[in-house]
Amino acid sequence: MEPPGASGGGRFLEPKKIGRGGVGGIAAPTAAGVLSRSEDSASAKRTVLRLEAMNSALGFSLFETAIGGVGIAWGEAGVLGVFLPEASEASTRRRIERRFPEARELALPAEVASAIAAITALLRGERADLAGIALDLRGVSPLHRRIYEVARTIPPGTTLSYGEIAARLGDKQLARDVG
Repeated sequence: MEPPGASGGGRFLEPKKIGRGGVGGIAAPTAAGVLSRSEDSASAKRTVLRLEAMNSALGFSLFETAIGGVGIAWGEAGVLGVFLPEASEASTRRRIERRFPEARELALPAEVASAIAAITALLRGERADLAGIALDLRGVSPLHRRIYEVARTIPPGTTLSYGEIAARLGDKQLARDVG
């Protein structure tokens, strides 16, 4: 999961619809399509970097899944990011370290171990609800927090379009911001 505003390298899942219960749900437990790369202006990129700097990652870990080695980073309040497999474990580790340079590979807190178990089950094709995973959203803008709140209400196995999420936020014009 990459918090909204992410612009890091690597692969991004950018489906037309957002949902939980599939691989899209892993990119942001939450909502893969909520990724907003903020590539429209240099100012937006600076804002994203400032927001990400406020999220201090404490630790990260790599774990094996049915689709390969996945990474997870966490802060004091919960999960900061889940990173889908890169070409190698070393590449995934470098991506996490670029995104959260202060993070260290640490033993898993119980909450993170539970999140990993749910993610691993989901990637094996089992039904797993990721809505209970605590997210560290301290550096996420108020709008993107609201987007996460809506996305986390999407039942596993279902989807909503960006426009439908924007409508639930009370303004259909926000569809581009959602996507």
